[in-house]
Amino acid sequence: MREIVKAGSIVAKWWPQCTDSTDRRKGGRPQGRAVRVLQGAGAALRVAMPEMKLDPFERVDDTPFALSKEALLRDRGEPWRALRNDVGLNEMDYGDVVYRFQDCGRLEEITLQAEVLSIGNLAVPFACLAAFVRAHDPAAFERAGFLVSPGFGLAFDPSEPSWVTALARHCLPQWKRLS
Repeated sequence: MREIVKAGSIVAKWWPQCTDSTDRRKGGRPQGRAVRVLQGAGAALRVAMPEMKLDPFERVDDTPFALSKEALLRDRGEPWRALRNDVGLNEMDYGDVVYRFQDCGRLEEITLQAEVLSIGNLAVPFACLAAFVRAHDPAAFERAGFLVSPGFGLAFDPSEPSWVTALARHCLPQWKRLS
């Protein structure tokens, strides 16, 4: 989606300068899809960006962690790619999202590209996510290049922009054991 908007409009003001998250209750970003405003020639170009709406350990966007592999196949069809990864999970890659299941069919992780992570009333740009996690989750730790947040139920590699993995609560011990 591209839309030309007047520079300095409310749309242009909501985007933080990557120093903190934006709280929607305080007149932060507008409802709907996240946007980034690019300045230029007296106008701004508004471009839709991927957003992950996370209810930690419960759901990602409209997908609950109670989702079964069978239900996923019924709803989305066969994945673009299916494989067993290095940690023994069965990946179903649909291009825009990757689901990882245990052999028993229990969902472990959901990974998608998210330039903005929304948790409750907070919208955190990916560029600010590492600082946000370190400031708001004292239990956060690093494993295998990922910053893992047990408090928010997510893991991500700060050097791989915009890919965020939401975690089921039961898989946190496996992340702690990784070296």
